[in-house]
Amino acid sequence: MNGRRTRAFLRATAGYLAGRPAAVAPPVQFLVEAAALCNYRCTYCVRGTAAGAAMSGGSSLPAREGRMPLETFRIILGKIREAAPAAAVSLSFGGEPLLHDRIVDLIRTCNEHGYAAGVTTNGSLLREPLARALASGGLRYGLL
Repeated sequence: MNGRRTRAFLRATAGYLAGRPAAVAPPVQFLVEAAALCNYRCTYCVRGTAAGAAMSGGSSLPAREGRMPLETFRIILGKIREAAPAAAVSLSFGGEPLLHDRIVDLIRTCNEHGYAAGVTTNGSLLREPLARALASGGLRYGLL
């Protein structure tokens, strides 16, 4: 860390300890759950399992499932832009993004709005044709 960053970090830490938390930097990435669906029921996941809910402090994600419409996604990206600058949007959080029938369109939309698009997936649906479509759509990173 350089001197300025160190001083900013120490001021933020002192403020936090004094009960005045402050953001040190804008978020680098936003997580958007575009597909509230999953083809697995992992015991550690908050998506609809009691064990996952217990491990996350007692709160689980709503049982409601579905795919976010592309227009709603565009509105959310606009709200993100208003809230804080970010470098990336990850299409994941408790759901399997590859179950979204318009996943490539969502990725293209991220790119159109200036965000690097990423996904976190269980990988079970990833086959070569989909992988090629994701890459041609502008997917910048993926986590399995």
